Amino acid sequence: MNKIRHQFDQLVQGEYHEAFILILGMIVMLIGEFSTALAVTKIVEAFGNNEVVVQLTNILPLAWLALMYPLGPVWLQKKSVVQLLKLSLAIFIIGSLLVGIAFNMPILLLGRIIQTTGCGILLPMLPSLIATILPEKNVGLTKMGDVMLGVALVLALFLTGISFLLGNWQLINIFLIVLSLIIYHNASSIKIDLEISTYNIERVNIVLSSGFMVLIGWIVTLGDQITSSWFSWGLLVIGIGLIATYLWRELSVPNPLIDFKGLFNVRYLRAVLL
Repeated sequence: MNKIRHQFDQLVQGEYHEAFILILGMIVMLIGEFSTALAVTKIVEAFGNNEVVVQLTNILPLAWLALMYPLGPVWLQKKSVVQLLKLSLAIFIIGSLLVGIAFNMPILLLGRIIQTTGCGILLPMLPSLIATILPEKNVGLTKMGDVMLGVALVLALFLTGISFLLGNWQLINIFLIVLSLIIYHNASSIKIDLEISTYNIERVNIVLSSGFMVLIGWIVTLGDQITSSWFSWGLLVIGIGLIATYLWRELSVPNPLIDFKGLFNVRYLRAVLL
């Protein structure tokens, strides 16, 4: 207990304060990624869509996140760390507002995509940023991806439960917006001077990563009795082909845009596929 308290004190003081703000910002945006997990039946009742279509609110953002990952390191060429965090939070707030006021599925899905865009700007670079801020003797704190996901999931379930008790699942977005505004206000205290390498956008990999989106289309056709079976099977084959080629390129290219081998090891793909 004393060790945990000591680490917490380090996080909220001095040089750890910057990492603490970044981690909190990421957790809040990850909560947004889980914010519709429990609300599927509520959305079905409210909007009248079938369960397969409503599940897009959970799986489409993950596929969109896969499209954003190849762009991860590019953002820091354009923005400072403070600007990057503020931009991520601002986009996330806009998406959360849309989700909070959505009265049909198109608006809800648009809000979810915008939420994920905000999250996806910061998420690919967060491990590198934390590693830069924290001294080497505390490198263990840089390997807290699973912890952040676990905390975000628990908090998402807790806030969704409170929203249910208050009578509207969309109220969770009020909590997310308030938390995001607090972190946005404190973002200016981050002072990081990074030497950024120049990256070229891997356009081929962006196209190949769309295989995740094709797989989402295939899942939707499973609940559509009008779509012919050959079209459904075609989407499955194309999606798997694109993803397999994406993996092959990232694991074989000498200098990939992102260290995909590292991402593979920290179970990023597992999360997306699940």
